[in-house]
Amino acid sequence: VGYFSSELVQNGNFSELGSDVVLNGNFDNGSTSWTLIGDVSIGNGVCTFFDTGSNTNSRLVQVGITANKTYKVVFSVTRYVAGRVQLIFGGASAVNVDISAGVGTYTAYVTAGGSTQWEIKRDGTFPNFDFDIDNVSVKQVDPNDRWEAVGNSTLNFADFQGKSQVAKINITDTSTGSRIRQPFNYVSGTKYKISVEVYLVSGNFRVDTSNSFVNIDFVTTSTTGSWITLEATYDAISTGSHYIWLRSSNTVSEFYVSNISVVEVQGDRPRLSYD
Repeated sequence: VGYFSSELVQNGNFSELGSDVVLNGNFDNGSTSWTLIGDVSIGNGVCTFFDTGSNTNSRLVQVGITANKTYKVVFSVTRYVAGRVQLIFGGASAVNVDISAGVGTYTAYVTAGGSTQWEIKRDGTFPNFDFDIDNVSVKQVDPNDRWEAVGNSTLNFADFQGKSQVAKINITDTSTGSRIRQPFNYVSGTKYKISVEVYLVSGNFRVDTSNSFVNIDFVTTSTTGSWITLEATYDAISTGSHYIWLRSSNTVSEFYVSNISVVEVQGDRPRLSYD
C-alpha cells in the first residue's frame, strides 16, 4: 500500500474562504452599516422587501468587497410571498437567485466588477415582491489566490452535481496557453502522484505540468456528463518549481474540477504488520 507526503498543492478542493465582509448581516442592529433604497426596510431582526409600487429598483447596499474577486454569498429567506433576488457586486452584471422555493437558505457565487460596493436587489422582472431575508454572509472564495487563470480562460465557482464549491473553468479559444494553474516544488528522481476530479461539460480536459517536470506529459479525457477521477504517477526529471496545469487539448471547453492533489510517493508499506 503506497504512502505519500502532505499535499504540495494548496486549496486543491477550493474550500478556503475569507472572513465575512458583511457588517450587521443578521440585522440585529437595525439598519446600521446598510443603505436602503426603495421599498426596503429593516426591523425585528430581518430585512423586508415589500412592493409599494413606488420603486422598481429596491435594494440593500453595503461597501467593503475587493474589486474583481469572487465571493460566496449565503442568506436566509425567512418569509416568502413573491419575488426573486439579484446580486450586483462591484458594478458587474447581476446574478439572479431564484428564491421561489420559499423559506430556506440560498447560496450563490458572484464575481465582482471594479468597485467595492455590493447590492442585494429585488429582481425587477418579477413583480409584486414581498419577502424577508436574514443572516447575510459574503466571503471571498480562494482568498489567498492559490489558483490563477491565464490566457483565454475564466475561473469561477459553483455548487455543481452533488459537490459544493468547485471550480468552473471555461476555455474560450484553442491556444495551449489557456488554463488555470498553481506552482509547486519538486525534486529530480522523486516519484509524484497527481489526481483531479473533473466533470467535463464540453470539449476535452487534460491535466499536466509545465516543462521539464516529468517523463509523461499529460492525462486527458473527453468523457462528458459525470464526475470522474484522473490520476497518474510520474517521475520528476529535474528539480525546481513548476506549475500544475488544468486545461483543454487545443479546443474550446467547459469543465468543473475539485480535489486536485499532488503528493510525493514516499514508498510502500505492507497491508499487515506483525511488529
